[in-house]
Amino acid sequence: MPTPTPLQLRFREVHERIVQDFDDVSAWLVYADLLRQKNDPRGELIAAAHLPEGDLSQLI
Repeated sequence: MPTPTPLQLRFREVHERIVQDFDDVSAWLVYADLLRQKNDPRGELIAAAHLPEGDLSQLI
């Protein structure tokens, strides 16, 4: 089995935080940033879902 990369280890760590506390907004935002680093559009979706209501300025 290949050694996981630091990014893979970070994904696992954040995933565990989300599994332990689904309402942990900071964990979700870290997960969104990790997805963005991989150019995964789900990162933008997660980040947008956690913006204060009506605050779309951070999406621009």
